[in-house]
Amino acid sequence: MKPTTIATLLATAATAAAAASPVVLPRASGPFQLSDISAQVSTTTNTGSMYLIVVDTNEHDIATGCNVTWTPTPGLTPGTVVPCDYAAYALSFPDGLYADIADIYLVIETTAENILSESANITLDAAASDSPWICGGVEEGVGETKCEYDGFVDVVVGSGV
Repeated sequence: MKPTTIATLLATAATAAAAASPVVLPRASGPFQLSDISAQVSTTTNTGSMYLIVVDTNEHDIATGCNVTWTPTPGLTPGTVVPCDYAAYALSFPDGLYADIADIYLVIETTAENILSESANITLDAAASDSPWICGGVEEGVGETKCEYDGFVDVVVGSGV
């Protein structure tokens, strides 16, 4: 065989081997950045709403709004998943979501539409010392409560949901 033929065969074999190798995606390393976090509940009208913006620093800083509405009584059952505006992201509430919005445990997760499987969790607890999750009455005596997060928060992301 000629040396050029051998070189061509080796180059072709190397290209075929590289193409056959599985694609390994990087693990998530950056946080989800949450901002504009707020929630409001009215026991008078039995309505609740929560809103936040999620920025995924692992996916070119993609930002999406997440809007949750629920009926505080009976509430959202534990494990309920609510899609965000961009369907590659969702919120879930492992402990449920009820009228007491002063203490909320939520998980931000990617869906099957996202190339990376990521999840992160956060507890918003107004009773914690120096908590940026601040709650108060909107209209005293009307049965309304509103909570807001003072600033933004980086939430550590893990691989897998």
